[in-house]
Amino acid sequence: MLEEIETASISAQTQTVLGRCTYAAPGIIRYEPLLLATDKGWQRILDAKSIFPETGRVFSPDAQGTLPRAGSLWVFTTEINRRYEGGRSLDRFLAREPKPPVQILDYTNMPAEVVRRQLVEIGLSTSQVPYAEVVVRLESNACVRLRLFTDEATGRHRADLDGLENLAVLKYIAAGADLDGTYFVVPGREPHEVIDRVDWSPDHEFLPKILKRIRRAGRESSQAPKAISLTNAAIDAITSFTRDSGIFSGDADGLRRMRQRTKDFLPQFQAGVTDLEAIVATLQAFAPVADRVKAEVAASRAEIEAELRRSLEPVVREELERRHADVAARIETALGEAAEAETMEAEARERVEALRRAAREVEAEATERAKALRRVELEVEAEATERVEALRRVERKVEAALAQEVGIVHDLLEAVPDDRIDRIQALARQVSDALVGAQVSADLVAPATPPWALGPSPKASVIGFGQLRDRLDAEADRNGLDATDLLALDALLRGGELVLVVDDYGGSLLDAYARCVTGGRVRRLALDPSVIGLDDLWRQPASGSPTALARAWTAARAHPDRIVLLTIECMETAPIGLWLLAFLAELHGEARPSNLLVAGSLHTARWNDKTGASRLAGMLAPVSQAATSDAWMRAVFRATGLEVPEPPTALDVSGRLPLTKQIAGELVAKLNDVPGLRPAGAIRAARVLHAARCIASDVAAFQLALDLARIASAADTNIGTACLGRGVRLLREIADRVTN
Repeated sequence: MLEEIETASISAQTQTVLGRCTYAAPGIIRYEPLLLATDKGWQRILDAKSIFPETGRVFSPDAQGTLPRAGSLWVFTTEINRRYEGGRSLDRFLAREPKPPVQILDYTNMPAEVVRRQLVEIGLSTSQVPYAEVVVRLESNACVRLRLFTDEATGRHRADLDGLENLAVLKYIAAGADLDGTYFVVPGREPHEVIDRVDWSPDHEFLPKILKRIRRAGRESSQAPKAISLTNAAIDAITSFTRDSGIFSGDADGLRRMRQRTKDFLPQFQAGVTDLEAIVATLQAFAPVADRVKAEVAASRAEIEAELRRSLEPVVREELERRHADVAARIETALGEAAEAETMEAEARERVEALRRAAREVEAEATERAKALRRVELEVEAEATERVEALRRVERKVEAALAQEVGIVHDLLEAVPDDRIDRIQALARQVSDALVGAQVSADLVAPATPPWALGPSPKASVIGFGQLRDRLDAEADRNGLDATDLLALDALLRGGELVLVVDDYGGSLLDAYARCVTGGRVRRLALDPSVIGLDDLWRQPASGSPTALARAWTAARAHPDRIVLLTIECMETAPIGLWLLAFLAELHGEARPSNLLVAGSLHTARWNDKTGASRLAGMLAPVSQAATSDAWMRAVFRATGLEVPEPPTALDVSGRLPLTKQIAGELVAKLNDVPGLRPAGAIRAARVLHAARCIASDVAAFQLALDLARIASAADTNIGTACLGRGVRLLREIADRVTN
């Protein structure tokens, strides 16, 4: 019984493994580990998941050439995937330098010569041995290592002939565990101790060597017969002579190998007496006969060629002239026409050259005229530029004087009593209408809506979903953010979630996102303790004026192809328990414009709600950003103007494709594994999946949707999306801090 491996005591970080290819595609190959190399040889892996969590698989990012066949066996070393993040990917371990294994063939129950003939003369079927190299185990605990090639004539694997005449016999080393009765060499435990050398050259090479050795020894030995005619009757004499005369005596390795091979070869040599007689006769007579035949053939050929030339040349010449007289006439005519054509060609060349000279003259004249026109153009442009600059100087002086006058009017209007506010506003409108197009501020009266409720006026180029991924990556790099955080934020917001930024630094994440989809425009609703009901989010409790939410909602309806981004800030200052559930019902309802994206911010240091923190995770989508190590440096570059920012862009949301039935069915199958899931949580997951597939891979999109479903059902112990996992942990820490 082979020894089985105790998987719990082994580290999979740097191991040598024999595994089976389970999946192969360009860019990703996965292997199932089967055997593990140890000091005792191969040992079986009982529980691959305990060594290679989470799936018991190892992957390779490329095939290093041709893709491996599914089901094929490979030997490789494993290492930890440095880019792995817990829960986000199943590819935790890498396979390095995969290569085919070396199979061990067991022939311990056969004589060495039988094994040689099988591997060298006959070959093995490719189904028996699909590998290019094998170790052949022989009797007496010995083995040889052979390279194989495919014989095109038979389609079988045969031993490579290179080096077989001096083949090393090695001491065999046990391989340990097997796979379905097949054994493989363990890397690092290959047989290397040479205990003997043998001659395994094929028969067609070995027979000439042995015959030449017999002939040479016979000439030199006094015991040999005067003449050995290798006929039928001489086979017994040759066999007795090779056995008794010691022609293979000596200690040299070459003689020893030949002697050993001859001992196994002589029975076959004697059994094939009829064929051997013909071979020996040919060998004896080949050299002189060949020389004599070559000389006679050469002499006869020269004589025949000379005779044919003398007798046939006049006849052939006369016959050819008679048959091809008309052809000769046509050739003469063609030669005359060719001469005329050459004359016409010379004349045409002269004409072409004359035309080329004329064209060059015209081109030179046109170039001179173009240069003259360019000089005039530059002079006119310089004069126009000077005039434009003079007009701009005048314009700047007028605007400066106008701004001074507007400032005087503003100071005068500030002193007017409040009971005349209507007349002041009418006068301000008249001034604003008069200053349309001028680079002068016409804000004579403070507007009712604060600027942070409206956001800056966007001036951005429009992009589609095909450009959004690259735009988010570029903005993340510019701000020193993790690009995956920005991608997850986009999918959650466009999926209709109220995204809660749970830290004191979320503003940079939201601002960076706004520069990608709204041209940098963010409407901000700042809460205070007076917001105690749902309607207070729409109308300011003190004045009854529309809030930033009301204006954002209305703007989203007015521009359905553009995104409107609203952030609800300082949520910890208002009693959100009184209105949050009602507000979420409206956000997830049919009345909410799909292009209205809503985010909230929560400052952890000021949160003191004893129950709210523990409930928020399941109701909202909590996120927390992760800044890169050079985020502060990028901020300095942006603040000092040393880094040119990417121009802001606005996203056109009209081109989003619907969710297919196949993807929806796959989501339903995956949601079955989420315990305690309710319909509302499943709907939220489907919407986020739909939004994420516009910019992310299917794997990342499903991961984000399933993570949100786990959070909604309070089964959030293993969140693969990094920013969501950080947000949930921070909310739990707040709840623990407030409770304690």
